[in-house]
Amino acid sequence: MMLDSLKPGGWLVLEEPDFSASRGITGGEQELASLRKVNQAIEQMYATLRMDNALGLKLPALMQRRGLQHLTVENDAPFCAGGSGMATVMKMSAEQLREKYLATGVVGQSDLERYCRFADDSNSWAIYYATIAVSGRKVEG
Repeated sequence: MMLDSLKPGGWLVLEEPDFSASRGITGGEQELASLRKVNQAIEQMYATLRMDNALGLKLPALMQRRGLQHLTVENDAPFCAGGSGMATVMKMSAEQLREKYLATGVVGQSDLERYCRFADDSNSWAIYYATIAVSGRKVEG
């Protein structure tokens, strides 16, 4: 276990995504609906893999229960316009994971197309995911 290799007084820093923070803020009604469906497909994909799409949110409590102290938590949830770097990366990710998203049964091809248009539209705004970073110190002795 990671904590076993940490010396007393040592610091552990963990960083995980939180896809539960994802949501469209402004944009066309159909595009926002497709964004919600893609987010649901991401959640389903994680669940199928027995992974937690919101693990980042649970890190502080997990580290606290394992005895780490002096916890510091950072929550970075960029609010991005379409065409931004984050929106472009998420569009590319959706294109790359298209078959896996479709396999969830939550989204259709038209949803993925609208999602990609949303990500390109400079008038659309969204939070695509958050990143949670937590640091904690192992108790000495």
